[in-house]
Amino acid sequence: MRRNPAPEKVHQFRTTLRRIESAIVPAAAVLTSKDQKLLADLKRIRKSAGRLRDVDVQLEALSSLTIDRGFDQKKQLQQALERKRKRRAAKLETSLKEFSESLPKVARLAKKVAEAHSDNSQGEVDFNRLAMDQWSHAAVKYELDTKRNFSPDALHDLRLDLKRVRYTAEMATQNGNKTLISQAKRIQDAIGQWRDLATLTETAEKVLNNYQNSSLVSLLKNLSGAKQVAAVQTSVDVTNEMLQPAPPKKSPESVQLGHRNKKTS
Repeated sequence: MRRNPAPEKVHQFRTTLRRIESAIVPAAAVLTSKDQKLLADLKRIRKSAGRLRDVDVQLEALSSLTIDRGFDQKKQLQQALERKRKRRAAKLETSLKEFSESLPKVARLAKKVAEAHSDNSQGEVDFNRLAMDQWSHAAVKYELDTKRNFSPDALHDLRLDLKRVRYTAEMATQNGNKTLISQAKRIQDAIGQWRDLATLTETAEKVLNNYQNSSLVSLLKNLSGAKQVAAVQTSVDVTNEMLQPAPPKKSPESVQLGHRNKKTS
Protein backbone atom coordinates (compact mmCIF):
# COMPACT_ATOMS: atom_id res chain seq x y z
CA MET A 1 0.00 0.00 0.00
CA ARG A 2 2.83 2.43 0.78
CA ARG A 3 4.57 1.75 -2.52
CA ASN A 4 1.59 1.42 -4.83
CA PRO A 5 -1.87 2.47 -3.58
CA ALA A 6 -3.62 1.36 -6.79
CA PRO A 7 -7.43 1.74 -6.75
CA GLU A 8 -8.18 -1.99 -6.40
CA LYS A 9 -5.59 -2.38 -3.63
CA VAL A 10 -7.05 0.57 -1.74
CA HIS A 11 -10.50 -1.00 -2.03
CA GLN A 12 -9.29 -4.39 -0.77
CA PHE A 13 -7.34 -2.80 2.07
CA ARG A 14 -10.30 -0.75 3.26
CA THR A 15 -12.66 -3.73 3.01
CA THR A 16 -10.25 -5.88 5.00
CA LEU A 17 -10.16 -3.31 7.80
CA ARG A 18 -13.97 -3.29 7.90
CA ARG A 19 -13.96 -7.09 8.17
CA ILE A 20 -11.50 -6.88 11.04
CA GLU A 21 -13.81 -4.50 12.89
CA SER A 22 -16.80 -6.82 12.29
CA ALA A 23 -14.86 -9.83 13.56
CA ILE A 24 -13.96 -8.04 16.78
CA VAL A 25 -17.50 -6.97 17.71
CA PRO A 26 -18.52 -10.29 19.34
CA ALA A 27 -15.31 -10.23 21.43
CA ALA A 28 -15.76 -6.69 22.72
CA ALA A 29 -16.08 -7.86 26.33
CA VAL A 30 -12.46 -9.05 26.48
CA LEU A 31 -10.88 -5.92 24.99
CA THR A 32 -8.69 -3.67 27.13
CA SER A 33 -8.30 0.09 26.85
CA LYS A 34 -5.10 -0.50 24.87
CA ASP A 35 -7.02 -2.75 22.48
CA GLN A 36 -9.64 -0.06 22.05
CA LYS A 37 -6.93 2.49 21.23
CA LEU A 38 -5.50 0.12 18.64
CA LEU A 39 -8.94 -0.24 17.08
CA ALA A 40 -9.28 3.53 17.00
CA ASP A 41 -5.99 3.74 15.09
CA LEU A 42 -7.19 1.11 12.62
CA LYS A 43 -10.42 3.05 12.14
CA ARG A 44 -8.47 6.24 11.48
CA ILE A 45 -6.44 4.48 8.78
CA ARG A 46 -9.60 2.96 7.29
CA LYS A 47 -11.14 6.41 7.02
CA SER A 48 -7.99 7.73 5.35
CA ALA A 49 -8.19 4.87 2.85
CA GLY A 50 -11.89 5.61 2.45
CA ARG A 51 -11.22 9.21 1.47
CA LEU A 52 -8.82 7.96 -1.18
CA ARG A 53 -11.35 5.36 -2.31
CA ASP A 54 -13.99 8.07 -2.70
CA VAL A 55 -11.80 9.79 -5.29
CA ASP A 56 -11.17 6.52 -7.12
CA VAL A 57 -14.87 5.73 -7.51
CA GLN A 58 -15.51 9.26 -8.75
CA LEU A 59 -12.81 8.87 -11.38
CA GLU A 60 -14.30 5.53 -12.37
CA ALA A 61 -17.81 6.97 -12.62
CA LEU A 62 -16.56 9.93 -14.62
CA SER A 63 -14.71 7.75 -17.11
CA SER A 64 -17.84 5.67 -17.69
CA LEU A 65 -19.93 8.69 -18.74
CA THR A 66 -20.80 9.06 -22.41
CA ILE A 67 -21.47 12.73 -23.20
CA ASP A 68 -22.32 14.61 -26.39
CA ARG A 69 -20.84 17.90 -25.19
CA GLY A 70 -18.92 19.33 -22.26
CA PHE A 71 -15.69 17.44 -23.00
CA ASP A 72 -13.58 20.32 -21.66
CA GLN A 73 -15.50 20.26 -18.38
CA LYS A 74 -15.07 16.50 -18.11
CA LYS A 75 -11.32 16.88 -18.59
CA GLN A 76 -11.17 19.70 -16.04
CA LEU A 77 -13.03 17.59 -13.49
CA GLN A 78 -10.81 14.59 -14.13
CA GLN A 79 -7.63 16.62 -13.59
CA ALA A 80 -8.99 18.07 -10.34
CA LEU A 81 -9.80 14.56 -9.08
CA GLU A 82 -6.36 13.28 -10.03
CA ARG A 83 -4.71 16.09 -8.04
CA LYS A 84 -6.92 15.29 -5.06
CA ARG A 85 -6.05 11.60 -5.33
CA LYS A 86 -2.35 12.38 -5.17
CA ARG A 87 -2.81 14.42 -1.98
CA ARG A 88 -4.94 11.78 -0.29
CA ALA A 89 -2.57 8.96 -1.27
CA ALA A 90 0.26 10.88 0.40
CA LYS A 91 -1.79 11.29 3.60
CA LEU A 92 -2.57 7.56 3.67
CA GLU A 93 1.11 6.76 3.19
CA THR A 94 1.99 8.95 6.19
CA SER A 95 -0.66 7.24 8.35
CA LEU A 96 0.62 3.79 7.40
CA LYS A 97 4.21 4.72 8.23
CA GLU A 98 3.14 5.99 11.66
CA PHE A 99 1.15 2.82 12.32
CA SER A 100 3.77 0.31 11.12
CA GLU A 101 5.26 -0.10 14.61
CA SER A 102 1.86 -1.19 15.94
CA LEU A 103 1.49 -4.18 13.59
CA PRO A 104 2.70 -6.70 16.22
CA LYS A 105 -0.08 -5.44 18.49
CA VAL A 106 -2.61 -6.30 15.77
CA ALA A 107 -1.32 -9.88 15.73
CA ARG A 108 -1.75 -10.13 19.52
CA LEU A 109 -5.24 -8.69 19.27
CA ALA A 110 -6.12 -11.26 16.57
CA LYS A 111 -5.05 -14.07 18.90
CA LYS A 112 -7.16 -12.67 21.73
CA VAL A 113 -10.23 -12.37 19.51
CA ALA A 114 -9.78 -15.91 18.17
CA GLU A 115 -9.57 -17.27 21.72
CA ALA A 116 -12.72 -15.39 22.67
CA HIS A 117 -14.60 -16.86 19.70
CA SER A 118 -13.53 -20.41 20.58
CA ASP A 119 -14.18 -20.11 24.31
CA ASN A 120 -16.23 -23.20 25.16
CA SER A 121 -17.89 -21.49 28.10
CA GLN A 122 -19.44 -18.93 25.75
CA GLY A 123 -20.28 -21.36 22.97
CA GLU A 124 -19.81 -20.78 19.27
CA VAL A 125 -21.02 -17.45 17.94
CA ASP A 126 -23.96 -17.84 15.54
CA PHE A 127 -22.89 -15.26 12.97
CA ASN A 128 -25.88 -15.99 10.75
CA ARG A 129 -28.24 -15.12 13.57
CA LEU A 130 -26.17 -12.10 14.51
CA ALA A 131 -26.23 -10.85 10.90
CA MET A 132 -30.01 -11.23 10.68
CA ASP A 133 -30.41 -9.39 13.98
CA GLN A 134 -28.29 -6.55 12.57
CA TRP A 135 -30.45 -6.45 9.45
CA SER A 136 -33.66 -6.43 11.50
CA HIS A 137 -32.30 -3.55 13.55
CA ALA A 138 -31.51 -1.63 10.35
CA ALA A 139 -35.02 -2.30 9.03
CA VAL A 140 -36.53 -0.70 12.12
CA LYS A 141 -33.98 2.13 12.25
CA TYR A 142 -34.63 3.20 8.64
CA GLU A 143 -38.34 2.23 8.53
CA LEU A 144 -37.75 -0.13 5.61
CA ASP A 145 -41.30 -1.45 5.80
CA THR A 146 -42.32 1.71 3.96
CA LYS A 147 -41.11 3.52 0.87
CA ARG A 148 -40.44 6.75 2.71
CA ASN A 149 -38.18 9.45 1.32
CA PHE A 150 -34.63 8.74 2.47
CA SER A 151 -32.29 11.62 3.04
CA PRO A 152 -28.91 11.19 1.32
CA ASP A 153 -27.21 10.75 4.70
CA ALA A 154 -29.70 8.07 5.77
CA LEU A 155 -29.26 6.16 2.53
CA HIS A 156 -25.48 6.27 2.91
CA ASP A 157 -25.71 5.12 6.55
CA LEU A 158 -27.97 2.23 5.51
CA ARG A 159 -25.30 1.08 3.09
CA LEU A 160 -22.70 1.06 5.87
CA ASP A 161 -25.01 -0.95 8.12
CA LEU A 162 -25.65 -3.50 5.37
CA LYS A 163 -21.90 -3.83 4.84
CA ARG A 164 -21.59 -4.84 8.49
CA VAL A 165 -24.40 -7.35 8.00
CA ARG A 166 -22.58 -8.93 5.05
CA TYR A 167 -19.21 -9.04 6.78
CA THR A 168 -20.80 -10.65 9.85
CA ALA A 169 -22.52 -13.28 7.69
CA GLU A 170 -19.24 -14.03 5.92
CA MET A 171 -17.78 -15.19 9.24
CA ALA A 172 -20.39 -17.91 9.59
CA THR A 173 -19.30 -21.50 9.06
CA GLN A 174 -22.88 -22.76 8.91
CA ASN A 175 -24.70 -23.35 5.66
CA GLY A 176 -27.44 -21.04 4.52
CA ASN A 177 -25.70 -17.68 4.60
CA LYS A 178 -25.02 -17.38 0.86
CA THR A 179 -28.44 -15.88 0.18
CA LEU A 180 -28.06 -13.43 3.05
CA ILE A 181 -24.68 -12.26 1.76
CA SER A 182 -25.79 -11.88 -1.86
CA GLN A 183 -28.98 -10.02 -0.94
CA ALA A 184 -27.18 -7.62 1.38
CA LYS A 185 -24.71 -6.96 -1.42
CA ARG A 186 -27.61 -6.18 -3.80
CA ILE A 187 -28.60 -3.28 -1.59
CA GLN A 188 -24.99 -2.23 -1.11
CA ASP A 189 -24.37 -2.11 -4.84
CA ALA A 190 -27.61 -0.22 -5.60
CA ILE A 191 -26.87 2.44 -2.99
CA GLY A 192 -23.21 2.53 -4.04
CA GLN A 193 -24.11 3.36 -7.64
CA TRP A 194 -26.17 6.30 -6.43
CA ARG A 195 -23.55 7.41 -3.92
CA ASP A 196 -20.75 7.48 -6.51
CA LEU A 197 -22.75 9.69 -8.86
CA ALA A 198 -24.03 11.95 -6.07
CA THR A 199 -20.49 12.53 -4.78
CA LEU A 200 -19.22 13.18 -8.29
CA THR A 201 -22.02 15.72 -8.80
CA GLU A 202 -21.01 17.58 -5.64
CA THR A 203 -17.38 17.63 -6.77
CA ALA A 204 -18.34 18.92 -10.22
CA GLU A 205 -20.31 21.79 -8.67
CA LYS A 206 -17.25 22.78 -6.63
CA VAL A 207 -14.73 22.47 -9.45
CA LEU A 208 -16.58 23.84 -12.47
CA ASN A 209 -17.19 27.54 -12.90
CA ASN A 210 -20.75 28.51 -13.83
CA TYR A 211 -21.85 24.94 -13.14
CA GLN A 212 -25.52 26.01 -13.21
CA ASN A 213 -25.29 26.01 -17.00
CA SER A 214 -23.15 22.90 -17.24
CA SER A 215 -24.52 20.06 -19.36
CA LEU A 216 -22.21 17.68 -17.47
CA VAL A 217 -23.67 18.66 -14.08
CA SER A 218 -27.21 18.38 -15.46
CA LEU A 219 -26.48 14.88 -16.71
CA LEU A 220 -24.96 13.86 -13.36
CA LYS A 221 -27.97 15.18 -11.45
CA ASN A 222 -30.40 13.27 -13.64
CA LEU A 223 -28.45 10.04 -13.36
CA SER A 224 -27.98 10.46 -9.62
CA GLY A 225 -31.70 11.09 -9.06
CA ALA A 226 -32.67 7.96 -10.98
CA LYS A 227 -30.15 5.84 -9.09
CA GLN A 228 -31.42 7.18 -5.75
CA VAL A 229 -34.99 6.12 -6.54
CA ALA A 230 -33.76 2.68 -7.62
CA ALA A 231 -31.62 2.32 -4.47
CA VAL A 232 -34.53 3.06 -2.14
CA GLN A 233 -36.78 0.63 -4.02
CA THR A 234 -34.16 -2.13 -3.88
CA SER A 235 -33.51 -1.51 -0.17
CA VAL A 236 -37.18 -1.81 0.72
CA ASP A 237 -37.98 -4.77 -1.54
CA VAL A 238 -34.96 -6.90 -0.63
CA THR A 239 -35.29 -6.21 3.10
CA ASN A 240 -38.99 -7.12 3.15
CA GLU A 241 -38.20 -10.29 1.21
CA MET A 242 -35.43 -11.33 3.60
CA LEU A 243 -37.21 -10.54 6.85
CA GLN A 244 -40.69 -11.86 6.11
CA PRO A 245 -41.51 -14.92 8.25
CA ALA A 246 -41.22 -18.26 6.51
CA PRO A 247 -44.56 -19.99 5.76
CA PRO A 248 -45.33 -22.86 8.15
CA LYS A 249 -44.51 -26.30 6.84
CA LYS A 250 -47.45 -28.62 6.25
CA SER A 251 -47.46 -31.82 8.20
CA PRO A 252 -47.67 -35.13 6.29
CA GLU A 253 -51.18 -35.67 7.72
CA SER A 254 -52.46 -32.34 6.42
CA VAL A 255 -50.96 -33.00 3.00
CA GLN A 256 -52.67 -36.41 2.82
CA LEU A 257 -55.93 -34.89 3.99
CA GLY A 258 -55.64 -32.26 1.30
CA HIS A 259 -55.26 -34.93 -1.36
CA ARG A 260 -58.35 -36.78 -0.09
CA ASN A 261 -60.43 -33.61 -0.08
CA LYS A 262 -59.31 -32.80 -3.61
CA LYS A 263 -60.35 -36.27 -4.81
CA THR A 264 -63.68 -35.97 -3.02
CA SER A 265 -64.39 -32.61 -4.65
